Amino acid sequence: MSKRVVVLFPVGDPAAVETFRQRWDPLATAVAAHITLAYPFESEESPSALAATLSRVAREVEPFPVQLERVATEDEEYLFLLADIGEASIQVLHDRLYAGPLGALPKPVRFVPHMTVGRTRDPKALREMEWAAREQALSFAGDAVALSVYRIEGGSRVREFDVALGPDCE
Repeated sequence: MSKRVVVLFPVGDPAAVETFRQRWDPLATAVAAHITLAYPFESEESPSALAATLSRVAREVEPFPVQLERVATEDEEYLFLLADIGEASIQVLHDRLYAGPLGALPKPVRFVPHMTVGRTRDPKALREMEWAAREQALSFAGDAVALSVYRIEGGSRVREFDVALGPDCE
């Protein structure tokens, strides 16, 4: 059985975010900057079967712009860039995944459309990280064009497939 995650890897220039993540995000070398739509779940489906299932949701949402620039801390551990543009579409995708193909999974109590750019359990380091993000006006702008699935294998993340957004995309 594979542990998988459904995300958006927005198309844009992630250089500033990835540079920041290299210092502050322990997963920076394992997976590129992304917006998580469905948290890690166990799946026995083959990649092709899961792609077919997810395509039903992807066809319902057109590609859309995203802009993340508000900095926020979460759970006294994470540093987020919150979605300012694209927030509603991200929320719709999340909700449709959990109402449809992932409906058997427990839906998270709270979902905040975001990109994680740092993580630490040290309160002082979290404040420093937040200050650094605000000081450099860290942000990301791009376009969400596909759902992506990656598989978690130990400490690594393996991108399995993408499913294009929109009714005309296959």
